[in-house]
Amino acid sequence: MPAKTGNQGELLFYKKGRTVDWRSPELEKAFPPDAIFSVGRWVVGEGSVPKR
Repeated sequence: MPAKTGNQGELLFYKKGRTVDWRSPELEKAFPPDAIFSVGRWVVGEGSVPKR
C-alpha cells in the first residue's frame, strides 16, 4: 500500500550492525526487524530503540 495521508503505517527498526538485503521481496520474513512501532505503540522490541 502506498504511503499517503490517512493510511496507517509501521516503522521497522533494524540494529546498525545487521546485514539486511533491502531489495528482498519478503523483507520482514527474511529479515525480521528488531523493533516495530505501529499505530502509536510498540508491537515488538519496546525499549530496544533509544529515546532522545
